[in-house]
Amino acid sequence: MTNKVDTSLWDIEAKQHSKRVYFNKPQLLTQYIGARTTVIVAGRRTGKTDSIASPFVLRNMQRMPGSTGGIVVPTFKHGLTNTLPGLLAAWKRWGYINGVHYVVGRKPPKSFSKPITEPADYEHVITFYNGSVAIIISQDRPGSSAHAVVAAH
Repeated sequence: MTNKVDTSLWDIEAKQHSKRVYFNKPQLLTQYIGARTTVIVAGRRTGKTDSIASPFVLRNMQRMPGSTGGIVVPTFKHGLTNTLPGLLAAWKRWGYINGVHYVVGRKPPKSFSKPITEPADYEHVITFYNGSVAIIISQDRPGSSAHAVVAAH
């Protein structure tokens, strides 16, 4: 029995771009393996956010419509000034547009699908058009993952 790697996301992305995208070996291995839990210990400028985290978050949000995930950052300041800009820049290069395919830190437009578990507050949340949400969780703020609590309907 052979293990077949699902490359559908990469195939779609490749068709959208006329130029080739380069990934180094750690980035490729991380994407090919697609482990449920991944720990990357690497130096600065290795492409952890751009070419490991960005495709990982994008893949999960697309393959699990309406899901709730998390992006853990050391502090909200670090997340908003270092991690998030790199993540969103990669998505932009791949054709995903803020306000069309996703929104950050605000309630999504009515045209977006609803998440299975709606966040009580959208301040530190990325919402995708298919209803998937990624909660930005700060390690220095206890309870910052509490956004996952279901909002009252």
